[in-house]
Amino acid sequence: MIDVEDGQFENYMTWLNGQWRSNQAFAKQQGWIMDYHILANQDRRPGEPDLYLVTTYKDEPTAAEIDRRDAIMLKRMQTTALGADQQSAARGTMRKQLGSMTLREMLPRR
Repeated sequence: MIDVEDGQFENYMTWLNGQWRSNQAFAKQQGWIMDYHILANQDRRPGEPDLYLVTTYKDEPTAAEIDRRDAIMLKRMQTTALGADQQSAARGTMRKQLGSMTLREMLPRR
């Protein structure tokens, strides 16, 4: 859930359509995720995010698998965990992360 700072929408969308989308496409190619979306909150109420960054998974990975994937992604991005944290903090001029949600699809019984 992302609240884009005033005057930063185009800058943040440029980052999303570059680095974020590239990382998501790589994760999808690896079979780690099923799909990803950038959803705009068209009828935003006070306190709600401007954007939702949605990633769908077939299964939730184990902690060990998350660590393995993180190492691969950091190598791909040519950075360290500290460097990735610093890059995320630098994006604070463009956006505020309001939180995240884990949603599970409920299928009706037949």
